[in-house]
Amino acid sequence: MLSQLEEAVRISGVPGVAMAGVAANGTLFQQNVGTVRAGSTKAVDGDTLHPICSVSKAFTVALLAIAADKGRFDWDAPILSYFNEASHKRTTTTTVVQKSSNSNNTTTTTTTTTTTVRLEPDVCTSDPIANQLLTAIDFASHRTGLAVHDPLWYGVPMPPQEVALRLKHMKFNHPIRTRFEYNNNAYKILARLVEILFEMPFELALREFIFEPLGMLNSSVDTELLPEKGMWPHEATLVVKDGKRSVEYADMKFYSERKHDACGDTGITTSVNDLSRWVRVLLNKGVIPSDMIQNGKADSQSQEPTRLISEKQFAKIFAPVVVCDRSPIRNKAFERAGPMNYALGWWIGSFRDQPFYEHDGWNDGFLTHLKILPEEGVAAIVFTNVDDHPYEDTIVHAVLDVAISVKRGQNAPAVSPQDWLARFENRCDEQLDELEAEVNRPKSAEIEPSSTLADFEGVYNHNLYGSLTVKEAGGKLVAERGNIGASPLRCINSSAVSGMTDVSNVAEVFEMSRGRWTDLLIFQFGKGSKVVSSLLVKFEEWNEPKPYEFKRSACE
Repeated sequence: MLSQLEEAVRISGVPGVAMAGVAANGTLFQQNVGTVRAGSTKAVDGDTLHPICSVSKAFTVALLAIAADKGRFDWDAPILSYFNEASHKRTTTTTVVQKSSNSNNTTTTTTTTTTTVRLEPDVCTSDPIANQLLTAIDFASHRTGLAVHDPLWYGVPMPPQEVALRLKHMKFNHPIRTRFEYNNNAYKILARLVEILFEMPFELALREFIFEPLGMLNSSVDTELLPEKGMWPHEATLVVKDGKRSVEYADMKFYSERKHDACGDTGITTSVNDLSRWVRVLLNKGVIPSDMIQNGKADSQSQEPTRLISEKQFAKIFAPVVVCDRSPIRNKAFERAGPMNYALGWWIGSFRDQPFYEHDGWNDGFLTHLKILPEEGVAAIVFTNVDDHPYEDTIVHAVLDVAISVKRGQNAPAVSPQDWLARFENRCDEQLDELEAEVNRPKSAEIEPSSTLADFEGVYNHNLYGSLTVKEAGGKLVAERGNIGASPLRCINSSAVSGMTDVSNVAEVFEMSRGRWTDLLIFQFGKGSKVVSSLLVKFEEWNEPKPYEFKRSACE
């Protein structure tokens, strides 16, 4: 199966894939295919670094569980109390040495002053009732009711403390605890909570309480190491030659904001070898196996393993909290049964009448998939350096089946899986269809603006999203926000926004290419004026019906 899977991956053209099957007592097998970068000769191996993106959420939850074990935190307490009521004691010691003018005698006086300061009294939501009710469980299980607001952090340096302070500007889509809505910003708030509980930056807490105890010595939040020691991100492009469709993978840039991604929801960079150590602890229900103690070196003196997380906290993490919508077709295709649930940082479901825990992680040019069968005692890890292919489900299940077979041994009952390789080929065809549909998607025609470009230049501000600068460059308008760089603007017909705002008040409409997203920028006149005073932004990746209004600085 592994050789067939390797051949299928090679034929698909994916530049690099790292795979591993893991059991509680160690790695069952590891299979690495391809190179760290398209066109490179450097092979992927077990120590190749890879950003695991949203798989990082489980580490944030683990840190909170560790804090709960230390008595610093209660999952069921109102979460905002830790921001607004928690106090931080600062002790200042002053020593004064006095010497008499007519003698050699000296007098030393030492004064110790302890002051108590409130940490972040302005952290709150826009709903006073929600402020009293929301708990860390609500944030960790995506049931706060808060809108997604992903454009807040995409391409913009946004440390956890800043996200927490902007919480009051985030709108609610639903009443709290009424439905599941995946929310990355909720985990950024949890990362700030970790910093408060441990009185240190989030990345230091990761290192001290997880990476070092587990011997994950190549793991960090330093994504600047990726170009040298890790995989390179790629995106798929459709190629049609002699009537035959194929996929090629091109380099994507490393956005410089990634070094700011240590924000709880994403940001961890690790390797298959390191992540396997984390998975072993999960398969051992929070216990660190004795061969992993002392920074990953075997400890011949130790007779008993040590716990990373207590049994009570481990059970809390994996207890389902909220039901999630998942396609029945997807369930059938991947042998899932019943509803999918979300626990604390994990999807929970059933696979061949066994429970599973899983999470995937996506970011520009990268995919990670981790799936655990706790009763079977095996897990599958898959890293790929592309993000827009539909293979990772098939690969992770093929790896899982190999892991089950290896663990059971030759004399055990055979696994009777789906033909994952055939499913893999079907998914390749689906990807070609999707890419072709994107190429053929109707695009708005570009028109000439009715006003001079200077009429639109300026700095536009929003209380949640910050500032967006519009300026002329090379005879065209560009917009800048965060670290993505200058995004080109294309002027289009205002009829494209007829359902979003009063078209009679629209000065001009532009499309903004922001990374892989295309947003709408709607410039508006001031009341009773023909001067542009505001800008409505409709973010593409956030499926909200209404755009957000940015006020022009000179008109505020």
